[in-house]
This record gives sequence, C-alpha cells and structure tokens, in this order.
Amino acid sequence: SRQKAHPGMTAHILVIEDNPVQSRLIEHCLKNDYQVTLVDQGETGIAVLDSGVHVDLVLMDVMMPGMSGYDACRKIKESSSTAELPVVFLSAKTDEEDRLKGFEAGGHDYLCKPFSQVELLSKIGTLINLMRERQSFKDSAHFATSTAMTAMTSAAEQGEVLSFMRSSFACRNYRDLAETMVTSSAQLGLNILVQVRGLSGKCHHSS
Repeated sequence: SRQKAHPGMTAHILVIEDNPVQSRLIEHCLKNDYQVTLVDQGETGIAVLDSGVHVDLVLMDVMMPGMSGYDACRKIKESSSTAELPVVFLSAKTDEEDRLKGFEAGGHDYLCKPFSQVELLSKIGTLINLMRERQSFKDSAHFATSTAMTAMTSAAEQGEVLSFMRSSFACRNYRDLAETMVTSSAQLGLNILVQVRGLSGKCHHSS
C-alpha cells in the first residue's frame, strides 16, 4: 500500500506527460513548492504508484501514446491503495464532453492547455490541502476509536486484578493462592509459572 504522508512533508506530484517541452514546463512551475516525478507514459505512472512510492497528486495529460489519461485514471481508481488519490487532467481539448469524460474516469479537476502557473498551483494546492484534511480527520477518528478500545481494555484488566484481590482473601493455603494467580492471569491472556514461598514452605503451579 502507499506510504502515508506526514503533514509537514513536501507534497509529491507525479506528472504523466509525453510531451517533453510540456513536461519540463510543468516541472518548472512546480519545483519550488513540490517534489516532482516526471514520466512520459500512463503505464509508467501506474508502475510508480504500484511500487509504493508516496504520491499526493497525479497531474496527467489526456492524449498519450498507449494508455490514455482516462484509462490510466480508471486504473488508479480501481486500486484500493490509490482510489482516493486526486488526479488532475491536462488537455488541449476544451469541449464539455471531454471534461465530462475526465470526471467520469475519476478525475478531480481538468485544466486546459495552455494553462497559467497561478491556476495550476491554485488547483493543486487546494486539492492537496483537501486530501490532507480528509486524512487528518480519518486519523483522528481512528485515534479516538483506538483510545476508546484501550480504555475499555484497561478497565477490563483492572477488573481482573480486583477480582484476583477479592479471591486471594479467600485462599486457605499456598496452593489455592497459586491456582488463583494462574486463573486470573489466564483471563488476561497470560500463561505463567508461579512459585509461592512462605513460612509454611513453598509450592509451584503453572498454566
């Protein structure tokens, strides 16, 4: 699965663009604010994502040799590890129908070439912040659930300890005490060996 990004990390943009001039132009626009990886085919971009490298956003041309941007986006959305990864399409086509195809394929936004650097940075920044806020919310929800489960576990363990204390008062000899310790430990998922030593001698007991 993809690695999670730390909130303070520089976001990583995967650019899938077969035109080398456009690719370098995009890199120039992004390099001061983001980590950028450039590939020239949809298949190569999918391979980068499958390798487990953390990527925050995919910026992808629509028309490429081999796998189109739409097809590459569908592949990204089919994988559980990248299904929520934001994809922004770049295309020289401005038809409404082409935009709809991009959204139907699972794209989050659509930029027409030639694009402005200000618009590109604005759209990318908005999407990355949105996805990080969503992840932060998920992490907070997970933390709250984990904390609740830990509290319940601690309460159950405290209950077992109190139960042992009550039972120990009723023990008539070392053997009873040792057996009570083993039984109580088993309730906590522990296998133990007990040796009780006292004025009357010692005894052993184990689970």
